[in-house]
This record gives sequence, structure tokens and C-alpha cells, in this order.
Amino acid sequence: MSMKISCGIAEDILPLFVDGSCSFESKAAVEEHLGECPTCREKYERMKMPGYFSGGDAGANDRTAVMAAYAKKVRRHRLVLRILIPAAVIILAFFLSVLGRAVSILQCQRTSEVTDVEAGTHNLTVSDLVCGIKEAEGFSFFTNSTQIVVTIKSESDFEGIVVLRKADQDDERIMLARVSSARPVCVFTNLTSESRYGISLEGVPSGNVEVSGSVGFWQAVSMVLDDLL
Repeated sequence: MSMKISCGIAEDILPLFVDGSCSFESKAAVEEHLGECPTCREKYERMKMPGYFSGGDAGANDRTAVMAAYAKKVRRHRLVLRILIPAAVIILAFFLSVLGRAVSILQCQRTSEVTDVEAGTHNLTVSDLVCGIKEAEGFSFFTNSTQIVVTIKSESDFEGIVVLRKADQDDERIMLARVSSARPVCVFTNLTSESRYGISLEGVPSGNVEVSGSVGFWQAVSMVLDDLL
């Protein structure tokens, strides 16, 4: 359905039409009007000439000059939107992906029951363990959340390695994780409640260590980001 416009409306829109900044509906209405109105069509042809908006009689061109400036502003605004909207969609998709994977990690570590374990083994489903660096090597650990989280708490700068051992299989070394003052947390995954685990810390001279069977939300987010980046 076509939309008829008057010469006054056409004159107001022409600078935007010449600049290519008007909407699709306005463009269609102006094109229809130009096809029927020789006066506006003549003005349109003059507007297309180089220097039209900057030259000629200042009083006659005041209105069109203002509209030309507005047209440029509209064009810049639309260009910014064409850039920002896709960027915002990509950032939002990335954020939702990270959030979804973090929630999956939190769901995987939930346990419905607390298991009794043998004497001498620390049950991480009951409580976390906080002790000195050297003391930690004397414990064996049980987890039924498929993971063990080790957090180093030291007041001095350090770079070291956390070694995960199978305490029930001659202390076999099965995983290594690098830790430092900047990244004091490491997570060992794909573990089983069938085994008992131990940890050793190499290159960390002093401080305490916290051993846990679960991660918090922000730790889960950090794990996902480490995998992605």
C-alpha cells in the first residue's frame, strides 16, 4: 500500500533521501512523489549536484543544510548500530556459553549422600581440609564429586607444582598442575570414589593448603575461561 506525501514533507525528507539515510518506507514514499511531482524532482536533481549544500544563497539553503547535517548524524548512528548490535550479540552468546558450562560443572559435583570412609582418610564430602603445606602430604582423600580442588594460601610469591597421587596404589603419580601466586587454585577432574588420593606440593616453600571436593561458582567460571582462552 503506497503512502502519498505532500511537497512540504518531501522537501523535508529530500536531504535524507539524497544522503541515503532515510528509512525504507520514507524512501519509497519520496520515490513515488518524485515520479508525480516535477517541482520536487527538479529540486532533487539540484540537491544531487556537488556543493549544493555548501554553496548558493545562505538563506535559501538554511533548512536543507540543517537537514543535511541531520542526515549525516542519522547515517553515523546507523553505522554505529550495525557494528554494536552484532558485537553485543556475540558477547552475550559468549557470556551465556560460559555461564552454562559453569552451571554444568556445579551440577556435576552435587552429591546426594555422604559416604563413610576408612580411618586415616579425609572425607571431602564431609568437610574441606586446611593444613600446612608439608602436612597435606600425609593425608589421603576420598571424593565422590569426581574432582579435587587444591588452593594454595601463601603470603610470599611462588611458582610450583601440585602432584596428585593414588594413595591406594603405591602413591602412583597420576596428574600434575602448575600453581603460582597469580593462579593459586588447581582442579583435578575425572576422579572416582573407588580410589583414595594424595597430594604433594613442589616448589611452594611455605603457607597453607586447602583441599576441597567442590568448586564455587566463580571458580567454575574461571575453569571454563581457562579452557576457552
